[in-house]
Amino acid sequence: KWMEKWLPYRILVNDSNSMGRAVPKLFILLISPVLIVICYIVYTNRLTVPLASTGTYKPQKSHSNVPTVVEFEDVKTRRPPDAIIIGAKKCGTRALLNFLNAHPDIKAAGREIHFFDKEEYYGKDLEVYLSMLPEVSSNKVLIEKTPGYFLSKKAPSWMFSMLPKVKLLLIVRDPIDRVISDYLQFKEKFSNTTISYNSIENIVYLPKGGGINDRVNIIRNSMYCIYMESWLKVFPREQIHVVDGDLLIHDPSSALRGIEAFLGLKPFLTKDKFVFDSRKGFYCIRKDQSDVCLGSSKGRPHPQVDGNLLKDLKKYFRECNINFTHQTNMSFVWSASSW
Repeated sequence: KWMEKWLPYRILVNDSNSMGRAVPKLFILLISPVLIVICYIVYTNRLTVPLASTGTYKPQKSHSNVPTVVEFEDVKTRRPPDAIIIGAKKCGTRALLNFLNAHPDIKAAGREIHFFDKEEYYGKDLEVYLSMLPEVSSNKVLIEKTPGYFLSKKAPSWMFSMLPKVKLLLIVRDPIDRVISDYLQFKEKFSNTTISYNSIENIVYLPKGGGINDRVNIIRNSMYCIYMESWLKVFPREQIHVVDGDLLIHDPSSALRGIEAFLGLKPFLTKDKFVFDSRKGFYCIRKDQSDVCLGSSKGRPHPQVDGNLLKDLKKYFRECNINFTHQTNMSFVWSASSW
């Protein structure tokens, strides 16, 4: 109707044939795309939205004639972790998590979750697991740490069934040093009880000179090859990044460089981010203008151990250590004599 009102009458009406009334329809078909483009330009000049952003948005109040820009706020949600530190116990898992948490693109779960190594959670669905994790932004790498996972028989298959793409971090150290650290923790734990842990030899050796007692946890937990075999049966090797705990102690930035690459993160945890604690003999991480160091229960000084015991432990762990190097295709900063 509006076309008939404004177009010249001679174009619209032709009594001699029907072409005259076809002209307005043709004109509309030609001009419609132009009108659509004009409307789009007018609309986009009034409202600008960053399409690459995710989350919810809130308009900013405009105090001028400048077009309003809508900014997106990233929503924090509960979601599966991107990576899990699965162990090993007494190998520096807490230090590793502290260091990684200083990276601006990483969010670490503050406590150990123990979802995959406790009987009470077997059979529970993913929502139960997510409820135990912190809320996190979509642009952060979420990491949880539970060293008990590495030692659990059910954890590998149970974890893979729920999180088949999760990346795993495993930190290990000289197995003999790990035994001594485990012994010190047990000794401190039972110091106020009737149980006596005054001698490491009383735990490590079988009675009456029967050799190394491989039934006690502090020995079995250093048999990395046994537990690694269970994980490799389920997870692809490329999804497991093995960290040398001794390298983390003496040169943390080198150890963390490989982890950043494994997690797809930009390098951040460089040498200038670390400060050496001469009292404990460990590095602290610099975060938000302050130094974050391990607690008083970490980094206990090791006692002098009898030379015969060290010799027997080296002999006992030798075969498993060799198998572990084959499983991981790695060499470690452990003394050659411990192999």
